[in-house]
Amino acid sequence: PRLDPARPLSFVEAGGEAVGLVDALKRGLDDEPGASFALLAGDLVGTPKPHSYDLLLDRVAALPSRPPVFCLRGRHEAGADGGRIYAERFGRRVFHLMYGDCLFLFLDNADGEVSQPQIAAFDRLLDVHGEGCRRIFAFVHRRPEPGGEAALVDFCKRRRVDAVIAGCA
Repeated sequence: PRLDPARPLSFVEAGGEAVGLVDALKRGLDDEPGASFALLAGDLVGTPKPHSYDLLLDRVAALPSRPPVFCLRGRHEAGADGGRIYAERFGRRVFHLMYGDCLFLFLDNADGEVSQPQIAAFDRLLDVHGEGCRRIFAFVHRRPEPGGEAALVDFCKRRRVDAVIAGCA
């Protein structure tokens, strides 16, 4: 999707349980009609079956007015073959978005922790493009537990991440 960095930045995040996720997204978009993008932060479906994802995508597509919507993999999508179905529907599990001078990092901690390869990839990205980033935001499915996610916490401190936004506790 193409985003217009000349527009003021705002976004909507919805996360938690699959039931009511699209309704929560709709309420957020109603409250923030000029949102630059939206994020569904995991636990997209109750059961990781193809028809569940198709129903979710149909419901999101049917929203009357919506910005680009990005999705993170949650615990519901991580189990059994759910990871494969998620990949077929959404592609990459880890990605980033530059919006003007803001960098948004979309990390995958659905299996428990952000992996070292993810941290290394974003370190390389910031080594190359970090000078132009005034603000850095990281999105994860699960809020890091106190004392947990040492690699993510270290990364956020070293790279001066402004905020970590989680879809669920």
